[in-house]
Amino acid sequence: ETDQDLQVLELYDYRFNSTRIKTVPISDVILDMKSDYNYCYLLTEDHLYIYTYFGNLETKLPNNGYEKMAFSESNLVLKGDANYYYYDRQNKTIIPIEGNYLLINQFLVTNQTLYLYRDHFLYRYQLKIN
Repeated sequence: ETDQDLQVLELYDYRFNSTRIKTVPISDVILDMKSDYNYCYLLTEDHLYIYTYFGNLETKLPNNGYEKMAFSESNLVLKGDANYYYYDRQNKTIIPIEGNYLLINQFLVTNQTLYLYRDHFLYRYQLKIN
């Protein structure tokens, strides 16, 4: 959960109606946020922040024109201009996904598959990083 006023991430415990953890304030403009039970991915105008479940900053990478994210089962895909990128968790690097992606309307990641929708066509790419 993000606190829009304070610009911090919070881990809220619904059972006890209290905030368990807060991060330090984030000064960048937030573009997108995705999370699961283990990580929170926060895309800002300047950086991609990856926080652990306990609010620890694990990785901070520069935003090289990324605008949106899609996430599923530890697979993070970033969209920038007319290109797509895969976050390699093991090496903590961002890898370009090869292809022609002009005029893509929407994108989604499910399991280890990237889906790109353009006009009336749905393209499917298997995310397999060696």
